[in-house]
Amino acid sequence: MTSSRTSILAGLLSLQCVAGCSSSYRPLNSPRIAVAMEGGEPVLYKNGRAYPAGAAFGGVEEAVQGNPRAESEARTAHGLMVGSWVCMGTAIGGLVSGVALPPVPPTQEPEQAPPSNAGPTEPPPTTEASPGASVPE
Repeated sequence: MTSSRTSILAGLLSLQCVAGCSSSYRPLNSPRIAVAMEGGEPVLYKNGRAYPAGAAFGGVEEAVQGNPRAESEARTAHGLMVGSWVCMGTAIGGLVSGVALPPVPPTQEPEQAPPSNAGPTEPPPTTEASPGASVPE
């Protein structure tokens, strides 16, 4: 009995979440630009006409035609969005290649010669005199 109540409650809650994410909002006709979501994408509305903005803000330039400063800002925003997508693609490619490539095994150090049993070794004698040492005549 508790299991069926829990599953019904979970179903109703998920239905409410799905219904809460949809929107049928459409702004009033206005000379000002309004933003709404349509199909998961931002859409700009101006004078009753819809301009799909897209992921790189491509439709923004059409929506602001006639205002030179806004057109300049829209071109800048479009260029920055394209650049951000390029950077994100490069980062994801680096991440995927870093995860997909096998690790490089560590390099092995060369083997050293085994120590001899002759005892401690002394440094070879030098022929030059050390500073401050007397030289025999």
